Amino acid sequence: MTNPLIAPDYSGGDKLDAVVMVEAAGDAVTAVQNGDWLEAGVNIGAAGLDALAVVADPFGTLLTSAFAWFIEHVPPLPDLLNCLAGNPDVVHTNAATWGNVADSLGQSSQDMGDIVRADTEGWEGPAVEAYRPVAMGQAAAIQAASIAANGVGVALTAGATVVSVVRTIVRDLIAEAMSELVQWLIRAAAAAGLTLGLATPVLVADGIRLVMKWANKVQDWIQKAVLSITGLSKHVAKLGDVLTDVAQTLAIAVPKNLAVYSTQVDDKPFATGESSA
Repeated sequence: MTNPLIAPDYSGGDKLDAVVMVEAAGDAVTAVQNGDWLEAGVNIGAAGLDALAVVADPFGTLLTSAFAWFIEHVPPLPDLLNCLAGNPDVVHTNAATWGNVADSLGQSSQDMGDIVRADTEGWEGPAVEAYRPVAMGQAAAIQAASIAANGVGVALTAGATVVSVVRTIVRDLIAEAMSELVQWLIRAAAAAGLTLGLATPVLVADGIRLVMKWANKVQDWIQKAVLSITGLSKHVAKLGDVLTDVAQTLAIAVPKNLAVYSTQVDDKPFATGESSA
């Protein structure tokens, strides 16, 4: 006669599987923190711009600063910049949300482990030998989910940093382009007046080259952001795989035919239960 308290065999849900998931989550988080997914040049931040610009062209620098301020503060320019280069504040909010999820899962894992240890402290026999590793395996699986969720938060924070850096550089490039365009218009107007319009075709060609130069610079930085986020997403996908494994493990940890044994369960109180009268 078989003991109805002993759960049927199933694949998954034991502590060994959970340990593997914890390690996989930890490896993915480490890969995110290493930063090998970051495109060259992005990590230098705004320092990549010419620090000597103020000395070389004070008037142009003043115009650039003014345009940069307008882009950041005068609607709808900030929204247009966000559409072009991204909004790091939104990404930071999502990162904080994943951090809260990680904290909640971590606390749940700790609470479950404490309860299982307290409940089974004085329990002996084949039932507890079957129950304890499954329950502790579930607690470890939840811990793996906590680590993975924290990893997603770390990845989003890193992504927000990339977006913030590239957004700032793109904003400054656009402001610098507008400054140079204004100065070009002043020179073009003077040249057109002096030559009675004969220089107009040359001036138009110069204007087109000017616009293309700055457009290519902006495109290069946006491409760096896209490639960096694409590299980061590969590590996030691994964290997603861990979360999927955890969900599957917890799902199969409860036998589908549990209802068959529902009237044969040992309902004697344990450490966390109330004493019988």
